[in-house]
Amino acid sequence: MAIISSRNQARIAGMLVASFVLSSVIGCNTAPKPSPPANHNVKHKNTPSAAALIAMHNKNVAPIKQLWARSVVEIEYLDEKGKQKHVQGEGHLITKLPHNTALTIGKIGQVSLWAGSNTDYYWLFDKINNDVLYLGVRDDSINQKKRLANIPANARRLTQLPLPVKPTQLAHLFGIVKINTQAIQSAIVTTQNKHHILTLPKTRIRYTFAPANYLGDNKNYLPVRIELLDEKNQPAILAILSTPQRMAMDDILLGPVINTRNEITFPKRKTRLTLHLNGLTGEAAKAKDKLFDLDFLKRINKPKQIIYITP
Repeated sequence: MAIISSRNQARIAGMLVASFVLSSVIGCNTAPKPSPPANHNVKHKNTPSAAALIAMHNKNVAPIKQLWARSVVEIEYLDEKGKQKHVQGEGHLITKLPHNTALTIGKIGQVSLWAGSNTDYYWLFDKINNDVLYLGVRDDSINQKKRLANIPANARRLTQLPLPVKPTQLAHLFGIVKINTQAIQSAIVTTQNKHHILTLPKTRIRYTFAPANYLGDNKNYLPVRIELLDEKNQPAILAILSTPQRMAMDDILLGPVINTRNEITFPKRKTRLTLHLNGLTGEAAKAKDKLFDLDFLKRINKPKQIIYITP
């Protein structure tokens, strides 16, 4: 049996101690594997039900039958040749639910663009570019087949309106339209950063609600983001809303509160519409029927050519 000298025993003991210390240090400094990040887009205990969110929204907008407002407008759109155009001006947003809409843009009393809709059509009178009328038939028109059949065979056609949004969609994107309660069954509600997100797969729309923050009101929620979804449930049109104001009404003291600044984008086409509303009122007399009468608007705007929007 080999005999280890006292000097070698001391050397071996020192090596063992050093090895132990080194392994301890390495063990202490080795960080544990990070846990996966928490998913904030989940249903929390304070997430309201879809029914509660829809009821709150519908109660707020229930008094709105029509809306009249002055507007400051900035728009980036594509003309009939696909060229980018930029227009700023003042005008009015007028809507008479559920189908009628008018949005005018101009300066010093001269209208440059007039977009609108009624029960059968939606349109854009473009007086900047050769007095063109872009005219489409509503998808939900009961006379759709008849109206489409009346389009001349040799007519100029486009597949989309130059604007980032159809006039038929403006009321929805301002969050002033009631949500159909039949959508509750398939609705999905999640919470992210104290915002409640309501997704309605059947109608392809998603609302993000946040505290109103109007005169200290944090109990009620308003839409701050509204997305119209495509067939893959991805945002096709996006509206970002802010700046709440209360509407003046004919028959009630305290009218509904709605967000009055709206930036609407159509990401795929790189078009944008920004509106700042003021002087909001639900006064019925200001939403005159002739503002949604296509024949009347043709007479006063006198388009030189019509380009039809067809699917």
